Amino acid sequence: MPCLDIDQLKTAKFWKALFVEFLGTLLLILVGCGSCPGNDIVRISLTFGLGIATLVWTIGHVSGGHLNPATTAGFLVTRKFDIIRYSILFSIMIFSSTAVKNKQTKPYNLTTRRPTRNDRDKGNSTHQKMVKKW
Repeated sequence: MPCLDIDQLKTAKFWKALFVEFLGTLLLILVGCGSCPGNDIVRISLTFGLGIATLVWTIGHVSGGHLNPATTAGFLVTRKFDIIRYSILFSIMIFSSTAVKNKQTKPYNLTTRRPTRNDRDKGNSTHQKMVKKW
């Protein structure tokens, strides 16, 4: 495969594969990160593992199932992809994961591993209310 194949940008198959990769990465991040607010490592692992297995099985025939940018980078290193296809596919993956991140409704505190509460941020936590009563 040549390093710079511009002719592939003109095919409908290429753009269909990009759209399917966008949807697949979007679904993987949405479903996988939806299982993370709990502290159950088994649930999180099974969700990501079964999610990626199901998505690769369903969209693999259209686009190859490169839902992970690291997988795509491996294909670039072994020269299965050219640099144009890699850069566009990597951009699509980053765009889809950013789209999911921006749609999250609850912010997540990484230090306590719990969703942040808005009343705590405004100074209205139970502890602060008790201190104000004294």
